[in-house]
Amino acid sequence: MSEILGYFILALVGIGLVGVMFRPQLAFALVLSLYPLKQLIGSYLPIFMRVSLLFNVIVFAAVFVAVLTRFTRRERPTAGLLNGLTVVTLILYAYATFALLWTPGNGVARWMDGYAYWVMNVALLPLALSTVADFRKVLVPILIVGVIVAVLFYVNPKASWYSGRFTIYIAGRGTGDEIRANPLAVGQFGGSVAIVAALMLSGRVSLLINALRVVAILTGLGLAVTSGSRAQAVFAMGTMVLFYPLARPIKNLKQFILTAGGGVFLLAMMGIVFELFLGHQRGQAVRWNVGGWGEQIVERFGDAALLLKAYIASPESYLQGLGTNAFSYVSGFGGMSYAHNAPIEMLCELGLIGLTLYLIATVLAFKWGRQLFRDHKEEPLDRAAAAVLLALTFYAFTLSQKQYTFVAMPEPWWLWIIMAKLAVHRQRQLKLEAWHDDGIAEPDADHVEATDEHEPRGAVPA
Repeated sequence: MSEILGYFILALVGIGLVGVMFRPQLAFALVLSLYPLKQLIGSYLPIFMRVSLLFNVIVFAAVFVAVLTRFTRRERPTAGLLNGLTVVTLILYAYATFALLWTPGNGVARWMDGYAYWVMNVALLPLALSTVADFRKVLVPILIVGVIVAVLFYVNPKASWYSGRFTIYIAGRGTGDEIRANPLAVGQFGGSVAIVAALMLSGRVSLLINALRVVAILTGLGLAVTSGSRAQAVFAMGTMVLFYPLARPIKNLKQFILTAGGGVFLLAMMGIVFELFLGHQRGQAVRWNVGGWGEQIVERFGDAALLLKAYIASPESYLQGLGTNAFSYVSGFGGMSYAHNAPIEMLCELGLIGLTLYLIATVLAFKWGRQLFRDHKEEPLDRAAAAVLLALTFYAFTLSQKQYTFVAMPEPWWLWIIMAKLAVHRQRQLKLEAWHDDGIAEPDADHVEATDEHEPRGAVPA
C-alpha cells in the first residue's frame, strides 16, 4: 500500500511535469510544495530517501520545461523581470558569494547547500509567470495539492508523534536518537495553503471550489498545528486576518456585510482547527502551552545575540561583515548552524553593505507590492489574487525574522521578485494601453522596455 501511495505522488508530480507544457504557471505550485512532497515520497519510496537530490531534480526539470515552453511560444517571459528589486537581489547574492573569501565559518558548504534553490526559485521560476491572471490560475491547483499532502501526512505509516510534533521518521543514528523530516517546512506549506484558501476568489460561485477552500484551510492550518510549527501557524492566521479585508472590495453596505461575515467565518475556522488538531498527545499540549514559549523566544534571540556580539567586537568588519555563515564559527555550534534572523545576519555577516542592500530590497518590495495591488484593485478576481501573492510574500518575510539564512533559503526573495515582475509588466501594459487610447501609434515593445524605466511610475505618455 505504501508503494502505491508513493507512485501516486510520483504520478501527481508527473502530471505537473506534463501540465507545465500547457500552463507554465503550474510550476509555482510544484515549487511551493517541494519540501513536503519530497518528505512524503521519500517515506513511501525509499529510493527518494537514499538519493536525496532525485526529487529536487524532477521538480527542477518541471520548472525548466515551464520556462522553455514560454520561450518557445515567444511569450516574452523576461518582460518585467529587469527591475530594481531583481538587480539589488542579484547584487546581494553576488556579494554574499564574494564574502565566502573571508568567512571563518562553513560558508562554502552552506552556499553549496542552497545555490540550486536560488537558480530554480529566483532565476527560473519568475519566468513562468507574467501576469496576475497567470498567478490566479495556479491557486486551485495549490489547494488540491495542499489537501492531498495533508491527507497523505495524516495516514503516513512512518509519521508519528515525537517531542510534541507529528513528523515523518527517516532513520535512527544507532544511539537511540531519531532523525525526523523537517516539520517547519511542512508547517510553512500548510500555512501557505490556508492563506491561499482564505483569500482567493473563484471565477464563479462554485459550491465545489468553496468546499475545497474550507477543507484546505482546515487541513493546511492543521498541518501547521500538528507539525508543532507554532510560529508558522500563528503567523499564517495573522496574515489571513490582516490581508482578508485587502482581498475583498468594500464599496457599499452589502459588500461590507459580506466581508465582515467572511471574516467572522474565517475566525471560526481557526477555532475549529485548534479544536480538531490540538490535544492528541501530551507532548503536543506541552509544546503548545503559551506559558512556555518565552524560553524558546529568549533562546532564539540568544543565538542572534551571539553573532551580534562577535560583530561588535570586530570593528574592522563593520563595513564588509564577518563573512557568509560566520555564525557557525563564532557561535561555537559548528556544522552549518545559523542565526535565524534576517536583519542580524545581514548586518553581522555581510556588514553595512549587506544590510543596506537588504533594506533597499525591502523598500522596493513594499513599493512594488503596493503598485501591484493598486493596478488590480478594481477587478475582484485579480484583486483577490494579488492579495494572495502579497500575503504569501508577507508570510515568508515574517518567518525570515525567526528562521533564516540568506544563501541557503531564497525566501522571501523569489516571491518578492515574482511580485515585482508582475507589477512592472502590468505597468508597461497600462502604458501601451494609454498610447493606444490616446490615438498614438503603438510603440515598439522594445522601445517601451528601453524607455519606461526613466519615466515616473504611473505616468501616462502625452
